[in-house]
Amino acid sequence: MAALFILRTYALYGKSNRLLTFLLFTSIALASVVAWSLVGQQGISAATLPGCHVVYNTKTAIQIAVAYEALCIFDTLIFGLTAYKTFKVGIRCESKPNLVVVLLRDGAIYFAIVAIANLANILLLYLAPELLKDGLSAFSMCIAVTMVSRLMLNLHSSAGAGIFSPHRQQFTSDPDGAMFTSHLIGPEQGWDLPTELD
Repeated sequence: MAALFILRTYALYGKSNRLLTFLLFTSIALASVVAWSLVGQQGISAATLPGCHVVYNTKTAIQIAVAYEALCIFDTLIFGLTAYKTFKVGIRCESKPNLVVVLLRDGAIYFAIVAIANLANILLLYLAPELLKDGLSAFSMCIAVTMVSRLMLNLHSSAGAGIFSPHRQQFTSDPDGAMFTSHLIGPEQGWDLPTELD
């Protein structure tokens, strides 16, 4: 998911190599913190509960919480960069472009929901009894994946015609007979592609 956000922010900032370098170094630093926090964890299988539950002691729960805190730092950084750029573009334009509105709206919705889920998970890891410490980890990861899917699908649907672009392009071929086009042909135009080049 981090790679999607880095690519999205990189594109929003007009393919800025400085920003890409900053985001990559920040990601590596945060990934190092996460890797450190995952080493040496100790969990005991909860045999009295049905299913696959692990009971973490306080030290291990704090290590897991550090990983979620690093994720919150990354999400806050990406949201801040997205908000800054969309407001900057919105101020320059008299009417905000539809794509800019979608980027800000979806970024804010993603950030708010995932931040609440991660905050609840972090508080549970720090404050809950040992049996309940890992109670929201799976939930917060599922919420994050769902929100990223929503964010990408909304971005795709508002960026124009989508994958079924109505524009036909000239087909070009190479000597081996492969055909290339820059756009897909929509179902309203028919799917009958020529099998032989004239």
